[in-house]
Amino acid sequence: MLLLLLVLACSAPGYPPVADAGPDQVAARGTQVALDASASYDPDGSVQAFHWEILQLPTASDAQLQDDSTTSPSLWLDAPGMYVVGLVVSDDDGQQSAMDIVEIQATDTNHAPTAILWLSYQDLAIGTTIQLHGEASTDPEGQPLSYSFSVVEAPTGSQAEVLSGAEPWTASFIPDQAGFYSLGLQVDDGELASTRSDATFTLAEPNEAPVALAGDDLAVLVGETALMDGSASWDPDGDELSFSWSIASAPEGSEAVLEGADGPTPSLTPLLAGSYELLLSVSDGELSDSDSML
Repeated sequence: MLLLLLVLACSAPGYPPVADAGPDQVAARGTQVALDASASYDPDGSVQAFHWEILQLPTASDAQLQDDSTTSPSLWLDAPGMYVVGLVVSDDDGQQSAMDIVEIQATDTNHAPTAILWLSYQDLAIGTTIQLHGEASTDPEGQPLSYSFSVVEAPTGSQAEVLSGAEPWTASFIPDQAGFYSLGLQVDDGELASTRSDATFTLAEPNEAPVALAGDDLAVLVGETALMDGSASWDPDGDELSFSWSIASAPEGSEAVLEGADGPTPSLTPLLAGSYELLLSVSDGELSDSDSML
């Protein structure tokens, strides 16, 4: 009797891939860590897909993986404690690896934030609005900040206050008096407060125009010297005045000349009879005023 043995050739199943979630890590709370699956491999092919998932979080954490289908996802450590993340990889045959895990210990290290205050304005003057900005303030752990603006110093009698802005990190201020101002900003991360950041400015008293007083009208004889006196002119702010006299009108043909026209008490010797109108202008360097006499 003849016995036939039929052997059918079939392909043996390939080896599954091996997941490697990378080394365990220790990092400070409030930092972002990068995971690394680059050491994962497939003995008889290539790794085609990566699947990461969070297996354990600290009680207070709401952390989520970013780019969890890549070789290097990231995880924000938003609370102290242990984070456990698992990795499964698939190869080009569709086989999956066993899960490998990586542990990340977040230490409870918190550092105080840094307040940064700066001001912006168009015209620095009484009654104009100054904008306060605190958006450049930072926290080493990236925690959300609260912002507290204040008036640190102001001229005596000032009632000006810091006004809330459209965003928590903005405010406005309207100075109401001349003098020195110091505005401050302090930020808080919920546990620690920053050192206060100050910004200062000084508003000068508004300048008022001087008052020109050319003196009383005079009557003199032809050839007699007339002495004018504008020394009663004054400046409300006490600024030093400059003087400028001129002959606004004189009899036709007159060649009279003012002597000392750049001082408070010039003189004039008329050689023709008639009316002479003299004009005095005074200036404090910014504003001026005029007065005339006959």
